[in-house]
Amino acid sequence: MRKTAKTSDFSDSCPYIDICINSDNMLVSDAAFRLIGNPDAVRFWTNPETKTLVIQPVDADAPHGINVEQYVCENYDCFQSEILGVFHTVMPDDLDWSKHYRVIAKHNVLSNVAIFDLKEAIYVTD
Repeated sequence: MRKTAKTSDFSDSCPYIDICINSDNMLVSDAAFRLIGNPDAVRFWTNPETKTLVIQPVDADAPHGINVEQYVCENYDCFQSEILGVFHTVMPDDLDWSKHYRVIAKHNVLSNVAIFDLKEAIYVTD
C-alpha cells in the first residue's frame, strides 16, 4: 500500500509536483521552480524505464520549451493535457488512476534539474 498524506499547501517551502492522472493535470510547486532557479521556461523529460520525470530550465526560445508564466496559478503552476499525455507511459502500474498523487523533487546540482521519481508517489487525501 502506498503512503498517504493530507492535502496541504506546501508550495512555498517544498519542491513537489501533484499529479491527477485521470485528468492529465500536474501542479508544480513554486519551490520546485526555485530549486532550479525560477526559470522563465522549462522542458519536461520523461523516462518510462525508470519512471522518472525531469524538469529542466531552458531559455524561453528553446525547442520544446514551455513558458512557465502561461501556466501560473495561485501558488503553483498547472500543466495540462496538451503537455502531460506522456504520464500514461511513465506512471507506475500500481497507481489508482482516479486518485491524486504527490512526488517530492530531488535536485541534481550539476545539471540543475529537478528529478521526480514517480515510483515514490504518495496518495494525497483531502
